[in-house]
Amino acid sequence: MDSPPLLPDPEDRASLPVLHPAELQCCICHHVSHGYHFGVLACRACAAFFRRTVAEKKVYKCRGNFNCEVRKDQRNMCRACRFRKCEILGMNKNDVQMNRDPIGKKHETQTLKTVKLEPGLSLDESDTIFDVHRQKPVFNSPYELPIDPQCGQFITLEKIVAGVKSYHESQKTLVSKEILESNELHYINNTTCREMDMKCLPLLYKMVVKYFDPFDKLDKMTKIHTIQNYAVRHQLLTSVYYTVCNLDKMPPYTWMLYYGQYVQGFDPAAFIGECPNQQEIVKMMGSIIPRIIKIKDAYIDLHINDMMHSAMIGILFWQEVSNLVPLWKEAVHKRETIFKELHDYVICHHGQKSAGSRIGALTSLIEETNFVSHLMMEQDTFEKIFNTPRKDVIDVLKDFE
Repeated sequence: MDSPPLLPDPEDRASLPVLHPAELQCCICHHVSHGYHFGVLACRACAAFFRRTVAEKKVYKCRGNFNCEVRKDQRNMCRACRFRKCEILGMNKNDVQMNRDPIGKKHETQTLKTVKLEPGLSLDESDTIFDVHRQKPVFNSPYELPIDPQCGQFITLEKIVAGVKSYHESQKTLVSKEILESNELHYINNTTCREMDMKCLPLLYKMVVKYFDPFDKLDKMTKIHTIQNYAVRHQLLTSVYYTVCNLDKMPPYTWMLYYGQYVQGFDPAAFIGECPNQQEIVKMMGSIIPRIIKIKDAYIDLHINDMMHSAMIGILFWQEVSNLVPLWKEAVHKRETIFKELHDYVICHHGQKSAGSRIGALTSLIEETNFVSHLMMEQDTFEKIFNTPRKDVIDVLKDFE
């Protein structure tokens, strides 16, 4: 059975199903996205800004310390920080068509001989142009805006890695001693899988409160609702990573869903077992499984390690927090910090040349994870409606501290 591609072509990306409006935001200014531009989700305004900056080799100056906020209502306040954010989040300069004519009427430019910056500093006429239309100076220089990756300084990422490892170790408490000491793989069905999902919720809650600061500042119900919306995404990527890390220790077509808990083969009917509306559930799983396999294949092809995996875990988590608490700037800042550290990490370990394409692939993988998780939550809702009711996330966590 053919399945949609994991990393669609740029012209096809805009047609991906909408999960909900907050998830299809421009990565740069958080305005409504108009699909993928230069490798990331972006609005037309930010895409045009990036293309113009690269094509015209513009270099902007930040009056602060490159920490200006870039939002839809003030994205033009600091072009230096806006362009830097475009680069950090993975916009690919190589995708810009240098010979593309600008849209609209061309404006004449007037060259100035000298522009004074501050006492004792000036630019020669070869270094400066003046945009008559905007009436603002734009500094044009032969060098590109440098990105100086701080190799070895990944404080936020390393803390998330520690949290992910702690979560993995804590799953041992959910497995019997017989299973832990056995040399044989323990295979589970859908019923056991659902039970494990519920048992893992307190472990996930404990992990994000301890390792994903400042999440602990939020009130209890906001934390629970975040876990409710995020848990499926976390379990999806966690099971994929477990599986990829243990491929050489398992038979073919085997998946490690939890610590010491496995599923073999891709037979949805056998996994689900006898239940009401089995055919409908099997059909839903039939559209999900090929996409999960493609996510696993992408993990293998991109050689995703614990740092990159943890970065995606963190980005997805803070994205969900931002959706629930859109005015909380700390969530946006945390997500952007993870993006920045991931960008620096990729440059340090894979080089500047391939950094843009790799970040773009990871961004697409994050969006695919969102989409697959959405399908999985639909299936879960369907099962709750037509099958035996199960505990909800709120019921599991409301008394947990």
